[in-house]
Amino acid sequence: MKFLCVLCALCGLALPAHALDREAFTFTRYQLEARIEPEQQRLAVRGKIILRNDSTTAQKNLVLQISSTLSWISIQADGKAVGRSNSRSATRVWFHWIQPA
Repeated sequence: MKFLCVLCALCGLALPAHALDREAFTFTRYQLEARIEPEQQRLAVRGKIILRNDSTTAQKNLVLQISSTLSWISIQADGKAVGRSNSRSATRVWFHWIQPA
């Protein structure tokens, strides 16, 4: 029983080390190109964002909240395609899909 209490305490101490710092990044620049395509009845947008790490520690993860109602073709980090899921990708970019209210 004592071992279980010690294990729980150690796990509790480790949790903050793995928590995502949602305040860590500041958008320093963004560039958006929007194109209206009436024949397809859509608005196409291409964009690039540049972030600055304002945290006192290096960040290994980035969380993007993306609307689930939009159609996404690709998302890249450092020129490499990353997946569109709620799990870690090879580049450690996490995506969180926002459901409409």
